[in-house]
Amino acid sequence: MVRAAAARHQLHHVQVAPAETAALRLLEETGVLGDHTTGVLLDLAGSGLTITVLGRSTATVLSRTRTDEIRGDLIDELIRDHQLDQHHLGEPTDPFSHYQRRRLSWTL
Repeated sequence: MVRAAAARHQLHHVQVAPAETAALRLLEETGVLGDHTTGVLLDLAGSGLTITVLGRSTATVLSRTRTDEIRGDLIDELIRDHQLDQHHLGEPTDPFSHYQRRRLSWTL
């Protein structure tokens, strides 16, 4: 899909790389890694957190783990509920939001 889009826009010499490889290269080029031999990437998505350890010299994944105990959606819910509890936000007016808030308070 990326290559097809590049061809449509007449972009030549496009190289597609895995996200981990691209992130590692960015960290190297900006000097963030310093003299460390590994890099760690944290990818917080709505459904979970993925932690990837990359070997710098080989640009390979040394370890990867994922959990759904920490997820962006949960953090969003906690922030929203805190703001509602502190009266920084008004209560939602639609019935579904009221149901979601009551349901979530039992699962947290």
